[in-house]
Amino acid sequence: MLIETTDHGKRLDLLSPTAMPKASAFLWNKRMMIHMNCRGYAVAQFMQPEPAKYAHAPNLEAKTFMQPEQPYYTHHPGRFCYIKEVSKEVFSIPYEPVKSPVEQFSFSSGESDILWKIKKNELEIEMRLTLTRNDLIELWSIKIKNKSSQTKKLDIYPYFPVGYMSWMNQSAVYDEELKGIVCTSISPYQKYQEYDKVKHYKDKTFLIADKIPYSYEASQEAFEGEGGLHNPGAIQQGNLKKGDSRYETPACVLQYKIELESEVTQEFRFVFGPAKDEEEIKNIKKKYFDNPKGFRASREDYAQYIKEGRGCLTINTPNKKLDNFVNH
Repeated sequence: MLIETTDHGKRLDLLSPTAMPKASAFLWNKRMMIHMNCRGYAVAQFMQPEPAKYAHAPNLEAKTFMQPEQPYYTHHPGRFCYIKEVSKEVFSIPYEPVKSPVEQFSFSSGESDILWKIKKNELEIEMRLTLTRNDLIELWSIKIKNKSSQTKKLDIYPYFPVGYMSWMNQSAVYDEELKGIVCTSISPYQKYQEYDKVKHYKDKTFLIADKIPYSYEASQEAFEGEGGLHNPGAIQQGNLKKGDSRYETPACVLQYKIELESEVTQEFRFVFGPAKDEEEIKNIKKKYFDNPKGFRASREDYAQYIKEGRGCLTINTPNKKLDNFVNH
């Protein structure tokens, strides 16, 4: 079976990353929307007050509405994570950019979250995306469980490309206080009168984490090296070089080194999104990471927000597939 419904019809699961490569799901609130592809590509926009992006194409792109089943390419914006085990091949989740076959795959579209479940090399991995009721951020979590009888040594590399932010100014640095990477740009303008409007934009893109990374890289070119995205040069070398990005295409890449004992699970949490300044990012960190219950509570609140928009009509017919389609 390629597609199945689970959780009493509340989830729709796709069980292959290749059979329907443009299969996607949407999440939204009043201020933003994200179109998430089953293989890890993403298109996200927010209002300020016109639609704007915080993860861009690798070249100067024209502004357009969000398109269903749009074409994807290697450097398309996405949300990925590379996993490297000693003496084993590097693979990436949810599927791109390495495109390494996995033993089990599930892309699960829920009412208020998007979830991938992957099994490979005796690892069980869950990667989940949710939004919040009001904030302009993405909440990500990655859970890794060791299903082998031996302790596993793993390198985890969350990779969130930011793309070509601006021809006027773009850079990225790691912030120790925030435990993450902050990318800075200035929205392009040609007449000085336009600056009064541009200076209020959320021109920063950030990726912050709940755990201090072992290393990081903020330059996409330095991360890719000669290997390309399917086998980045920085990962081939082992440890990321803690490089900054100065007037070059930025990226948010973190590195974690873990030893995972048999049947033990470890979870990593991240917040990704736009901001106007570092002070705004600090407030987000306080809300979602410094408060031990903040991350989980926001997920639950977003689920309640989506339930508030549920329709008032449901059907119950002999055709259960029709019921599921209409009701959910």
